[in-house]
Amino acid sequence: MKRGITFEIPNTYGNYLSDILEPLSALELFWSIEEQEIYTVQGDRLSDTLLFPNNTTIENNPFWERLEGSEYYIIFSDLKAYSTPTIDVASTYADFLQSNCQLVLLIADCTVVTIYCKNPHLLEVLYNQAIAKGFKNIEYITNENDARTHLSN
Repeated sequence: MKRGITFEIPNTYGNYLSDILEPLSALELFWSIEEQEIYTVQGDRLSDTLLFPNNTTIENNPFWERLEGSEYYIIFSDLKAYSTPTIDVASTYADFLQSNCQLVLLIADCTVVTIYCKNPHLLEVLYNQAIAKGFKNIEYITNENDARTHLSN
């Protein structure tokens, strides 16, 4: 069974979160911003301002306004998309399956993206989005190859 996908993004400034998550932009979601270091770019320099405050929840429209409003540099992130404003903690894959969390997006080491998604159709769309954006080393995460024990960085 396909659980998610993993791939690599470039280690540069950009709008990679909006590139990755574009298929979700019209959905009614609530985003849990866990621990993350995503810094905004001002002019041609990296600022010390985070794109989102840590440990907060944000509705879909303000989330997208920030993603599309400026360039940023991702060091690591832990973002979770929920179907309701009630946030169930999803720290393991089993927790994720039982929760109202619809998608987990983890980025580590500036480039390694891991996405878990409950909806098989949406997972396929996200996989094709990664291909269309030219990301590298795109692979499905399955029951057989998933070594992750916790859904966090």
